[in-house]
Amino acid sequence: MALSEAMARWAQAQISARYQHQFGYPLPLEKPRTFREKLFVRMVLMHHRHCRRYTLLSDKLAVRSYVNQCIGSKHLTTITWSGADPLRAPLELYSAGYMAKTNHGSGGHRLITSGDQSALRCHLNQQLKQNYYWLALEAQYYQIKPKAFIEQLVQGSNNSAALNFRLWCFHGKVEFIQPDDGSHLNLFYDTSWAALNLSYRAKSRAHHHCPAPENLQGMVELAEALATPFGFVRVDLYNINGRIIFSELTFTPLAGDLWLEPAEWDSYLGSIWQNDSLA
Repeated sequence: MALSEAMARWAQAQISARYQHQFGYPLPLEKPRTFREKLFVRMVLMHHRHCRRYTLLSDKLAVRSYVNQCIGSKHLTTITWSGADPLRAPLELYSAGYMAKTNHGSGGHRLITSGDQSALRCHLNQQLKQNYYWLALEAQYYQIKPKAFIEQLVQGSNNSAALNFRLWCFHGKVEFIQPDDGSHLNLFYDTSWAALNLSYRAKSRAHHHCPAPENLQGMVELAEALATPFGFVRVDLYNINGRIIFSELTFTPLAGDLWLEPAEWDSYLGSIWQNDSLA
């Protein structure tokens, strides 16, 4: 079901009201300047312009075709099953080393363990009934057809959780990199792995260090290949013993709820993201 013009106008009013409530001044729809303003304007424009490519690239299954085309299948995870009915998922065939996920939202994945799979099937069924769009009115999620899938787990050394490297890209160029281990590390580095004086959650600056990943330059090059068509996109990659694996593309991180500190970053990133490529 496509977004109607009436729904787009309603969403624009809701997104604008949320912006003013959160940040204390009206959203400048005509001439956004800062990065945060432009993220919110992108969310509005996605409703009016019906940008189908953002839906395809936010679908965790459909995006794989784009990744294969840009950088090759060797950078994709292994998926052993996908479908719309969790009752048909062969969960009993898997245990350690596999995850059950859905393609249409954020979170909700579960590690597959041995034994009765009734609870996991129930969880997947509940996830598939949800439309992630309604959480923050991010239009790219509205028309994704929900599916579940089984994916081989991406693990770091000693079976630890793999670091997810978030490469923030503007007009096909990586501006900075944020490593994440699932606990939302608030670390940022430039492409030479020099630590940056930057945080994106108020009063949550990290004070420790993350070592540079192997094949850092290769990771940057792959992210930039994926980011080339877009004014802004965050490219998430794993880097396991030098093997770079695609995770996802994010077009409106945290639905725009970013508190960049120092505030100069918000202005700087807004200045390098051209307004004609917001959506």
